[in-house]
Amino acid sequence: MSTANDRTPAAGTLRTLAAAALAALAGGCGHSFPHPDVSGIDLEVSVVPFYRDLFDRPADTVVAHTADLVDRYGDYFDLYCSRVIGVGHPADSTFADGFRQFLTYEPNAEVMAECNRHFDRWTWLDADLTDAMKCYRHFFPDARIPNVYCHFSGFSQSLFVDSLNLSFSVEKYLGSDCDFYARLEIPVYMRRQMTAEHIVPDVVRAMLLTDFPDDGDKSDLLSAMIYQGKILYAAKCIVPSVADTVLFGYTAEQLEWCENCEARMWGYLAENNYLYSTNAMDIRKFVNDSPFTTFLGQNSPGRAVVYCGFNIVAAYMKERPDETLRSLMATHDAQAIMMASRYRP
Repeated sequence: MSTANDRTPAAGTLRTLAAAALAALAGGCGHSFPHPDVSGIDLEVSVVPFYRDLFDRPADTVVAHTADLVDRYGDYFDLYCSRVIGVGHPADSTFADGFRQFLTYEPNAEVMAECNRHFDRWTWLDADLTDAMKCYRHFFPDARIPNVYCHFSGFSQSLFVDSLNLSFSVEKYLGSDCDFYARLEIPVYMRRQMTAEHIVPDVVRAMLLTDFPDDGDKSDLLSAMIYQGKILYAAKCIVPSVADTVLFGYTAEQLEWCENCEARMWGYLAENNYLYSTNAMDIRKFVNDSPFTTFLGQNSPGRAVVYCGFNIVAAYMKERPDETLRSLMATHDAQAIMMASRYRP
């Protein structure tokens, strides 16, 4: 029988409970994700703050030295100008005027000051990206490890990848309470994912999506769920310390909802014949980012069914302890993965 004093945990107990809660958030929905031994992998990542090359000097100076930027950054600079900020290729006759207008756009100055303040605080970023890229190489020995840049896109494009380079947008990771995001009326559910702790897992996901595109023959909901589940599972293997709230893009309450409602969610999908539906609109409503999943109620997170997809993949890998992450990513038969997983939410 409990006494009144039993209801108030001791300070040591509170610390233990807090540690357990944090471990649960970083534990991958109850699955174990040990950090691989990467001590023998020799590589180092150093983020290139490309945006400072553009905005730390007078705009006319930058425009006048476009040829130097082309020589220094090659195809990366061409891709940035033509596709990210939309001013065309450096060889175009209209390029100089468009480039100058982008660099001198007055609101950018205020944003840039905030970007510099945050970037200077990210002293951990090179080490964390280096560790993640070593883990990536551990699981995928033949993978290319890109040069990593940091750009400014005017709030338009978070990440872009080409054959040799990966670049993330500095102004997309200024914190969920950033005043610019409120002014731009960016939805709250999106702002929650615009924090510095999302940079490394976002970079890893971008690489996975590029290296392992969805090449499956089927376009049903189950295939979409398991493909996204594979991407998140691989990201968790590569960055095992990432909290599940960050990995899934859920709040703690939404993650708890998924844990509590996983069986009901799966039952709803099966009973209403959604799992093998090829209706593109329905699939988008289930797996695309949104404030909540329309079919599952306003307490659910957007993309809630991806939680099931992740757990199917995790169960599949548990059933097949000799399976490599590389062979998992090469397996495109979602039905086979589900059957072999013995998934029972």
